[in-house]
Amino acid sequence: MTDREKTNVKRRVSEDGRLIARNLKQLREVAGLTQQDVAQMLEITHQQVQKYESGLNRLSLQMVPALCDALGVSMESLLAGTIRNETARAPHDLLNLQTTFMRVRNPAMRQKILQVVDILAA
Repeated sequence: MTDREKTNVKRRVSEDGRLIARNLKQLREVAGLTQQDVAQMLEITHQQVQKYESGLNRLSLQMVPALCDALGVSMESLLAGTIRNETARAPHDLLNLQTTFMRVRNPAMRQKILQVVDILAA
């Protein structure tokens, strides 16, 4: 691997880390949890959660499933936008749509929103 390729890999990892950190914070806030709440569920310190959200520390692969359980989200939600194909990053719109939808508390309204999306997707 050339130096340039190594630099590109490092840059990509760094970008992914920042995206996951932003997703983590956004999903935690949507769930109505504090950093302390998440820390207690994961049996870690709130400082560690803060470091994950700021991107200072990267999430370990072992921590991802427990974190997703604590937040009540799928791994795809947490990692949205970090999976690449050969030409472009996956869209971040899915995470925004999901987090906005989660704020709708009325079940009847959620059903209507799903119907509208279904119609628009056809």
